Amino acid sequence: MTTTTDALSRQARIFDIAATLAVVLVVLAVLRQAEVVEFGFGLGEAVASSSRSRFLEACDSFLRNLIPLLPTFILIGGIWAARGLFGRVAKGEVFSPANSRAISTIGSSLWGGALAAMIVVPVLNSIVNGDRGPGVHIAPDTLVLVVIGGAITVLGGMMAKVQDENAALQSELGDFV
Repeated sequence: MTTTTDALSRQARIFDIAATLAVVLVVLAVLRQAEVVEFGFGLGEAVASSSRSRFLEACDSFLRNLIPLLPTFILIGGIWAARGLFGRVAKGEVFSPANSRAISTIGSSLWGGALAAMIVVPVLNSIVNGDRGPGVHIAPDTLVLVVIGGAITVLGGMMAKVQDENAALQSELGDFV
């Protein structure tokens, strides 16, 4: 039993490091894709020249760059929850309320990010671009993420329910002893 626990703990530590690295890399990619540096320079130029049109242009460009990144922001929350889960498992905390919540959060970020990619981003893009189309983009891979994310969310809820029932049973048994 100890060997299995040690292997699980080692594996969780590796994934904790990987998740932390993933958060850093994803945040850096988001900053690059959002053109945050360019936005800063654009704002600087607008302020220096007191140009309202340059300010509005910089803001418009920045906001247009943020729209496609909305699913990524949601998914970062899932990666962060996974990082916490891995850290707790590495320390030996396997079945706990915090881990059940983390599993639910991971699932929610998957289906939430997928729905944002399918519905929110296309709708916002169509509004910003003045399109009259349906503003929805349904893709098979995104639908898979919705379903898997839903399953993981339910799994986290099931774990929490089992833990609650076990705690109630232990409390009831304690009253008999």
